[in-house]
Amino acid sequence: MPTGPAAFIVTDLGIDQTMPDPGDNVTVSVKVTNTGGQQGTYTVVVKVDGTTVTTQDVTLAGGTSKVVNLTIVAGKVGTYTISIGPLECKMDVMVM
Repeated sequence: MPTGPAAFIVTDLGIDQTMPDPGDNVTVSVKVTNTGGQQGTYTVVVKVDGTTVTTQDVTLAGGTSKVVNLTIVAGKVGTYTISIGPLECKMDVMVM
């Protein structure tokens, strides 16, 4: 069992649509793990091209993980970088 204060890592960033139409809802998912021994709260911050678009607080007991899903809306046509913490992925918004 881990010891020490709550400490968090994020892994497994993904989006359910890599090529949405403008205005589509896109689900962004990430796995949050508390590697410490105590319960703590981590704020998941989703950024699009460096601008915060949504956040969600996640409270986890020590040594546990949870997959967090957040919804963003695809913007105008173009390529965007979606990031949570140090993780990044690309989204190409286009009209089909």
